[in-house]
Amino acid sequence: MNIFISKFLNNNITFSVNKYLLLIFLIVLFSVLIYIKLNNKNSKKIEKLIFKSENKKDTFSIHINKLLYLKASGNYTEIHFLSDELHRSYLLRSTLKSIEKEYQ
Repeated sequence: MNIFISKFLNNNITFSVNKYLLLIFLIVLFSVLIYIKLNNKNSKKIEKLIFKSENKKDTFSIHINKLLYLKASGNYTEIHFLSDELHRSYLLRSTLKSIEKEYQ
C-alpha cells in the first residue's frame, strides 16, 4: 500500500498531465460531434425533385435517381428521365435558367 501511495505522489505530475490530455480529448470529441450534428441539420436530403412551370400551374415531380438530364428548348425545358426502365421526356413551360434559380 505504501508503495502505491509513494508512486502516486511521485507520479503526480504525470497524473495531472494525463488529466489535461483527457480533458483536451473530450473537448475535441464534443466539438467534432457538434460539427457533424450541425452539418446534418443544414444539409437537405433531396429525394424528389419538383419542377414548376413559370405560371406555377403545372408541376412535374420525379425521384432524383430516375432523372437523366435536363435540356433547354427555348422557353421550355425537356426533362429526361427513366420510367419502367425506359427513357422518357416531359416538356415543361419553364426556362432552364429559372429552374436553376430554384435549386441554388
